[in-house]
Amino acid sequence: MGTMTTTKTILVTGGCGFIGSHTIVLLLEQGYNVVVVDNLSNSKKVSLDRVQKIVGLDDEQRKIRLTFHEVDLCDEPALRRVFETGPTFDACIHFAGLKVFGAGITNAYGRTKYMLEEVLKDFYNSKTLDKDKKSTWTVALLRYFNPVGAHPSGEIGENPNGIPNNLMPYVSQVAVGRREFLTVFGDDYDTPDGTGVRDYIHVMDLAQAHVTAIDYMTKKDHGVFTFNLGTGTGYSVVDMVKAMSKACGHEIKYKVGPRRPGDIATCYADPTYAREDLGWEAKLGLEEMCRDLWEWQSKNPNGFD
Repeated sequence: MGTMTTTKTILVTGGCGFIGSHTIVLLLEQGYNVVVVDNLSNSKKVSLDRVQKIVGLDDEQRKIRLTFHEVDLCDEPALRRVFETGPTFDACIHFAGLKVFGAGITNAYGRTKYMLEEVLKDFYNSKTLDKDKKSTWTVALLRYFNPVGAHPSGEIGENPNGIPNNLMPYVSQVAVGRREFLTVFGDDYDTPDGTGVRDYIHVMDLAQAHVTAIDYMTKKDHGVFTFNLGTGTGYSVVDMVKAMSKACGHEIKYKVGPRRPGDIATCYADPTYAREDLGWEAKLGLEEMCRDLWEWQSKNPNGFD
C-alpha cells in the first residue's frame, strides 16, 4: 500500500470501535494524523493500543499522530474544547452512533441513518445560501452493508458488549466456545435456503472505502455524494455459518427460531457507482472474511478483555 506525503489531520468520531479502529490503521499507514473522539460506551480504548502496534508507532510518534479524547458528542462544551485545543481538521469521519440490527428503512435504526443524511444535506445547503456562491464543503454519505472480518493480524476486531446483535460476532463466539449455539431467526423466507440473505463486506475493504472517500472529496470542489459500499453479492445465514465452520475447522451449532421483527428476506448492495465514480470496490471475499474473523476471535476469545 502506498504512503502519502501529507500532514493532514482527520477527526474520527467513534474511532475506538470496530470500523473506526480499522479505518484508523489505514489512515495512519497512508500518512494522515488522527484525532479520535469516543465516549467508550460500546468500545475499548485498548483498541488504539492495538492500532499503534499494528502500524508500528512508538510512544512519541503516537503523541503526535494518534491522539484520543474521551468525549460524548452530545457534550457540546467538551466537544468544542477538542476543536479549540487541537489541530485544524481537514476532514471528519463520523462513526459514533448507537446501532441495532436491520437494513433499509424498515426500523428506527434505518430511519435515523436516513435522517442524519438529510441533516448533512441541509448543512451543506445552508452554506450555499447565496446562489452565486458555491459551498466550500464536500460531504460523502457512505451506505454500508454488513461489515465482518477483522484486521488480518488478529490484533483488532469486533468486540460487542454483552450478547452480540449482529450475526457474525455471534457465530464467532459460538465457534470459540463462548456460546452454545446460534439462533437463526426464521427459515421460511423466500430465499434459496429459507434464511435471510445479506451483503457482507470485509471490514478492511470498508475501511479503505473511507480513505478513498477522503481522497475523492479532496479532488472535488464541493458537493454531496452518496455511495453504496458492499460486494453486490448476497449470502444467507446458513451460507455464513458454513463458511465460518470451514474457517474454524469444526461444526457450528444452530437452531431455528421465529422471525425477528423488522427483518426482510433479502438485501444486498448495488456498488456500481462506488466502483465507477469513487474508484473503489471490494477486494476480499467470504473466505477472507471468515479467516480473518477467526484469527481475531481465536487469538482474543473474550475480545479485548
